[in-house]
Amino acid sequence: MDPVTYDNGGVIVYQCADPNCANLSDVTNNFTIDSTSKLDVTLSPKGALVNNTYYKVSLTDNIKSVGGVALIEQDGQSLTPFSWIFRTKADNTLCGVDNIVVKPHPFIATYIGQKTKFTATPRGAPNTCNPLGQELSRTEYTYRWESTVPVVASTTQFAASLTGRAGSCTEACVPRGSDVSFAERNTPICGNGIVDAGEDCDIAATNERAGTTCTLSCLRPGKLADDGGTCGNNQKIDNPVERGTALTVGEACDPSASITAEDGTVVFLAPYCTNECLKKGSSSNYNSNTSGYCGDGFVGLEEACDIGIPFSSTNPTPNLSALGCNTSCLHQGTPILKDWCTKNKDSYGSLPGFDDVCGTAKAVCG
Repeated sequence: MDPVTYDNGGVIVYQCADPNCANLSDVTNNFTIDSTSKLDVTLSPKGALVNNTYYKVSLTDNIKSVGGVALIEQDGQSLTPFSWIFRTKADNTLCGVDNIVVKPHPFIATYIGQKTKFTATPRGAPNTCNPLGQELSRTEYTYRWESTVPVVASTTQFAASLTGRAGSCTEACVPRGSDVSFAERNTPICGNGIVDAGEDCDIAATNERAGTTCTLSCLRPGKLADDGGTCGNNQKIDNPVERGTALTVGEACDPSASITAEDGTVVFLAPYCTNECLKKGSSSNYNSNTSGYCGDGFVGLEEACDIGIPFSSTNPTPNLSALGCNTSCLHQGTPILKDWCTKNKDSYGSLPGFDDVCGTAKAVCG
């Protein structure tokens, strides 16, 4: 295989919103793809994966042979695109280490004073996915190197940087740089104060409160009335944008509310809202018995966006477009801004999932 094509749409990683991965979002940029081997592909997450979450990995026919020709066009065995789904563990505790692979092993010095660098890779217990055990993150565990015969060979202990963190530096110990380049600085991201494509809200916008009116993925959380919210009992859609004031709830819809059309017709929202005051979404299959469907180019009352509306950077309402819109015409949410996480750790660090989400936050250049 041509390693150059791994990173060019050959390997795609999705984060799934359900076990079947019917609703998914591309998170390939959260992974480093090792492009050094022609025989295998290694994916390494840049930060911790979200716990209790399904992910889907797809190998596509964009992967080409070493000669630069699509494998499906070669005589003999063809590469059949395939994918698999896995789920992360329910909590954020570290995985147990079953064994450690040390390289090089063995190392035999050929002259006095010769040095070498050893690397240790922890692995979990063998399972059906990998008979050798899953490779674990090296940076999440502590190590102690010792020589059993110090008079023959000694070891040097290297301490972690006091100013950096794992994932911020390259293998050559130089800054990795921003995840989002200056040219792409307008990429939708949660925490920049703008309601971008793929978002219901933004945690940095006026009157919004992270975890209460807007999630760390910049989606409305909704809330049941039984949980202290006003869902379904006050005929209003309660969120800071709709009400223009600071609130403690983040509804996207309300089954008790209604709107008045230009011709004076009153339209009740109950058929379009869930009991948690979120929009129901719609089917992408055309149905002559309904007034619209996901992909018709119009945002219905049950929809947050529509996959039939092309994205345009000049559109004043980019969050209505297909970018960041799933096949139910609901927003998928966006990655969180690393700068927001840094500045708001004291205020919101105790929120459930804060460390996991901010562990994969994106740095934006400019």
